Amino acid sequence: MRDREVLREAMVRRAVRAAEKIRAQKLQACRLIAFAHGSRFKPNAPSASKVARLSPSTNDPRVIAGTAARMAEAMFEQGAVYTKCGVMLEGLEPESGAQQDLFAAPDPRSPALLAALDGINDRFGRNTLRLASEGMGAKSYDTKRTFKSPSWTTRIDQVPVAR
Repeated sequence: MRDREVLREAMVRRAVRAAEKIRAQKLQACRLIAFAHGSRFKPNAPSASKVARLSPSTNDPRVIAGTAARMAEAMFEQGAVYTKCGVMLEGLEPESGAQQDLFAAPDPRSPALLAALDGINDRFGRNTLRLASEGMGAKSYDTKRTFKSPSWTTRIDQVPVAR
């Protein structure tokens, strides 16, 4: 990735996916770590990471993706080639027992919006509805699954059968 917009879009896609995963487990995150780096085989490859506090704790993809996008903008170096980027969510806690922020005003419409988003994506397939900042269609930086190993230890339907 050589372009600021491409790095930002890739970071947003990963952040939205991370938010989906913690929302499915009824968790919220209070910290976001974003990283981007170049090839480890090239000298002076770019490498950066940023940490941001999410206050109040959230699993809202709009908040998490917005924070990740700002972090990607701050990490980007003109002329650098990035080969990997990602996000990690830390400080996971249950939605029901999350520490509240005295000065933050949560959006009262957010739970209903996220329930509708998840319901449509569950019914019609993942990424039926998505944030505009994620971009559309398959991208060159998406995870490649063509050479993926079988999941013999976790999926019974992929265990080889001797005949």
